[in-house]
Amino acid sequence: MKQRTDAEDDLHLWRGLPTSAVSDTMGRVGAMDAGISRLSGDSLVGRAYPVWTAAGDNSTIHLAVNAAPSGAVLVVDAEGHLGRAVWGHVLTVAAQRR
Repeated sequence: MKQRTDAEDDLHLWRGLPTSAVSDTMGRVGAMDAGISRLSGDSLVGRAYPVWTAAGDNSTIHLAVNAAPSGAVLVVDAEGHLGRAVWGHVLTVAAQRR
């Protein structure tokens, strides 16, 4: 059986808290850029799993989907490139199957 960490045990305490209140309380340390927005769903709580990928290349994201622990939230840095998508249907299905 996998041993849980204190952070995983405390994750439920973060649910229901407004993101703005958490960010303000933490002095905005680690807060996302205001230009980044949620693409779907009402709320999201989980341990961040940061992924860096070159603009227009999603091979690293495919690896991350398989490597990330269950319940992790992938936070993808694609160098701010808006000319090509790095996430689509194939990655969505792969993530949902995990």
